[in-house]
Amino acid sequence: MLIDDRMPSDDGRQPIEVNWRVVGWLAAAGILIFAGIHASGFVAYLIVCATVYAICRAVTGAVDYWEGLREWRQ
Repeated sequence: MLIDDRMPSDDGRQPIEVNWRVVGWLAAAGILIFAGIHASGFVAYLIVCATVYAICRAVTGAVDYWEGLREWRQ
């Protein structure tokens, strides 16, 4: 038997928890975008690639489940 003895909140809303991993990757992407705007040549290309990587990591951190066939079992 499961008994929930928590008191319900008055407004019915749940507090928002900050995902600091996503915030960190987005902050890194913002800094890289700023650096990429002020750079030129091959360095700018490398900064753009790093920005894409940071944004992709932020997206994968924000999404709950994208494991796909990694958890596949017979």
